[in-house]
Amino acid sequence: MASPHEIQVTLGNGGITDGNATLGSAVERVLEAQQDLVIRRASLMIEELIANASDFISRWLFATVGILVAIAGWCIAMVGVVDALDDYFARFAVELVVGAIHIAAGLSMIFARRMRSPAST
Repeated sequence: MASPHEIQVTLGNGGITDGNATLGSAVERVLEAQQDLVIRRASLMIEELIANASDFISRWLFATVGILVAIAGWCIAMVGVVDALDDYFARFAVELVVGAIHIAAGLSMIFARRMRSPAST
């Protein structure tokens, strides 16, 4: 009986010659094809990861700049409000009221979020 490496494979494909028509060479070609597919898939996953990372970084950068600009604008607006109201009221009282309004707004946002989120068990 012939060994598994000497079994002849006959196909209609002209790419298989007598030199590489053994079962061992066929298995070798299958394994090489599998390795090729794994390498291609890994490279595609790396390219996708790089694209997602660059997209995340650009969005994070724009969001950070936007937040900083919004905070700067808010500070300038609050300085204007305090300057406008200190003509009619004492400046320390205006600053205390503006600060208290912001603290109350922040606390209401925190508690509203906690009430909307499902209770953890």
